[in-house]
Amino acid sequence: MLERWPSGEYLVTARFHAAFAGAWAGSKVVVIATNEKLRAAARDLACPLIEPDADEATVLHALEAAAPVPRDRLLRLADQAHAACADFVRLITASRSAVAPDHGTP
Repeated sequence: MLERWPSGEYLVTARFHAAFAGAWAGSKVVVIATNEKLRAAARDLACPLIEPDADEATVLHALEAAAPVPRDRLLRLADQAHAACADFVRLITASRSAVAPDHGTP
């Protein structure tokens, strides 16, 4: 689905999910570091990171350094996210079972 997500050649964003959607769409992503979550996204995607008050030369350098995120990196990140979600579901399911055992009722 995200391969068909509309995106331009470049995406400069301060939005976490936009960075990943843009990467999946094949854009060259530059992340504006407004918080640690966005810094982590830039690290995960291995894309340039700029500060909100970056000067023109810094922004131009980031755009020149930006490249599409390799598909294998995106797939690895997707696998990690899936595993984290599965672990979370197992954890809450185990916690629920320990606190309120299932007696066959929903």
